Amino acid sequence: MDIAFIAYDVNQIMSGDANAWDYLSLTADVACLALPVATGGGLGVRAIEQGVKQADNVEDLFKWLDTALDVNKADDVVDAGSSLSKSKYILNQNAKTDAKKAADNLPPEIKDKVYDFYKGGSNKYTEFTVQEMDNGNYLATMTKPGNVPGSYATYYKEISPDGNTVDVYKKTIDPSGNLVHNKNKLESGGK
Repeated sequence: MDIAFIAYDVNQIMSGDANAWDYLSLTADVACLALPVATGGGLGVRAIEQGVKQADNVEDLFKWLDTALDVNKADDVVDAGSSLSKSKYILNQNAKTDAKKAADNLPPEIKDKVYDFYKGGSNKYTEFTVQEMDNGNYLATMTKPGNVPGSYATYYKEISPDGNTVDVYKKTIDPSGNLVHNKNKLESGGK
């Protein structure tokens, strides 16, 4: 597939009507060829090109980029009182079975809590992470695509280094990246 995209990019460049976007697309497709898990980088570049062409002014461009790149997702990850600015991911999986297996490699004090947290989610979840937070706690997450295209819900479980659950909550995000609601699951007895 990547070779077909590269051939298309080369054809665009050889046609004499090439622009900077064509060269960026070729670069992205070559990079995807080198990475076995990625494909279609040039399509992503071309989608951004179309968005730039569609922007009437700089403000529209930034609004489009905010939605397209889902910048708000990073803003909505944690409550204002928590800090992940220097956090690092110690688990990052895209399938429930892989995430449960990877939990075995976590610090012994938290691995059972994380495993049970992931076990409680359905197979519809597509992102599983654990981060070490600046305050020494761990933040486990699992994200499920919503029924409305582009929306999603993320469950969070904050665990202290000694394995105690600090907080459990769920955030639902709409297709524009806006927070729909933030529900405390610890008080309601959830996950």
